[in-house]
Amino acid sequence: MLRRHYAEGKYQGSGRGLILLVLAVLLALGGLVVWGVWELGTTIWHYFAQHPWQ
Repeated sequence: MLRRHYAEGKYQGSGRGLILLVLAVLLALGGLVVWGVWELGTTIWHYFAQHPWQ
């Protein structure tokens, strides 16, 4: 089926745009994860700084 698609000349362009979009989304999600872990860590840090072990 793919070979027929190529042979008929229906293939147009490359998947470069789709790959860039997927990479951008993955990068954004990774950034959100890093930000969330950072915020969680600072919240826990401040909590234990205000409530020391006794």
